Amino acid sequence: MDRRAFVATVTAAILGLFGRRQAGGSDIVLSFVHANGRVDVPATGIEHIEARSTTTFFDTETQRPMQFHTPKVEICLSRDFRDGLAQLTQRILDEPLDIVVGGNVIVSPIVREPFGTEGCFSISAFDVAEAEALAAKLRAGRGN
Repeated sequence: MDRRAFVATVTAAILGLFGRRQAGGSDIVLSFVHANGRVDVPATGIEHIEARSTTTFFDTETQRPMQFHTPKVEICLSRDFRDGLAQLTQRILDEPLDIVVGGNVIVSPIVREPFGTEGCFSISAFDVAEAEALAAKLRAGRGN
């Protein structure tokens, strides 16, 4: 585990009494970590994982779909963990949130609005290979 992930994990473990969801250490596949709280998601808390290479929008002026190359991993959490994530991110607006997979911080976005309120969220990737690798790592934790 790199130093940043270790510090984020230890800090949140010590201070993270708010919004914490309990999961056995070996069961945790994905964590959202902040000094004011954390949400640990076990394999059973993830309903869907999919690597995507494009995003499609519907252009209302031309009445045609438009596709953009935007590699990402779409992750859908179960209701309990979605609610916990929404509560945590509501409290930490305009602050960074570490997203941890496999003991490593993979991204630390600044929270501009609560997330977890929708069924799914996405983690952007540099390219399709990176998105597929992250999705595979998450799926491996789920045992499928």
